[in-house]
Amino acid sequence: MPRFPLFILTALLLSACASTNNSNPASEKLAQWEKDAQAGQAEAQYKLGAAYAAGQVVTKDNAKAIEWLQKSANQGNAKAQNGLSVMYFKGFGVAKDDTKGLDWLQKSAAQGYPKAEYNLAMLYKNGRIIAKNDGQAAAWLQQAALQGDAKAQTELGIMYELGTGIAQNTALAIEWLQKAATQGNDEAKNRLADIYAKKGINSR
Repeated sequence: MPRFPLFILTALLLSACASTNNSNPASEKLAQWEKDAQAGQAEAQYKLGAAYAAGQVVTKDNAKAIEWLQKSANQGNAKAQNGLSVMYFKGFGVAKDDTKGLDWLQKSAAQGYPKAEYNLAMLYKNGRIIAKNDGQAAAWLQQAALQGDAKAQTELGIMYELGTGIAQNTALAIEWLQKAATQGNDEAKNRLADIYAKKGINSR
C-alpha cells in the first residue's frame, strides 16, 4: 500500500510551529495552553496537541498529542480534526486507521479548513486511501485556493494548464499560478516560466 503523503504531516507540523512563534516565553505559553485546555477550550487543546505532535515547546509525545487533538476535534475544531487525521493515517500514537483518518479529514474539509481541503484534494488526485477522482480533486483545490492556500493555487493552476479534472484554460492556469508565485511558491514560478516559454511570452 502506498505511503500516506508527507505533505499532510508537514502541514500539521508547520501549523504547530507557527502556533508557537510569538514573543511570550515558551514556558508561560505552555502553561496557559494547559490551563485553557484543561478548562475545555478547543483551540488550546488543539495547540497543546499539535505541540506534542511536533515536539515544539514540549517534549514530543504522540500519545498526549492524540489525547488533546481528539478532545479538540470532538468539539468541532477543524484544525484539530485535520491534525488527528494525520495521526490516524500515519499511526502516530494510535493504531493506523485510514478509515478514521479519512473521516476526520473530511469533517475538517467540510468546515472549510483550507489545509484539509488541500489534503483531501491530493488524496483524490493521487488515488491514495480514496478512489482517484480528478473532478473532486479540482473542486477541493478550488475551495482551498480561494482561501489563499498557495499549494492549492499551484495544483489548481496545473490542472487548468493540463485540463485534468477541469476544462483546460491557460488563462486561468496563469492566473492561479501567479497568485501562488506571488506567495513565493517555487513550483508555481517554474510552471509559469514553462508556460511563458512555450508561448513565447515575456513573463514581465
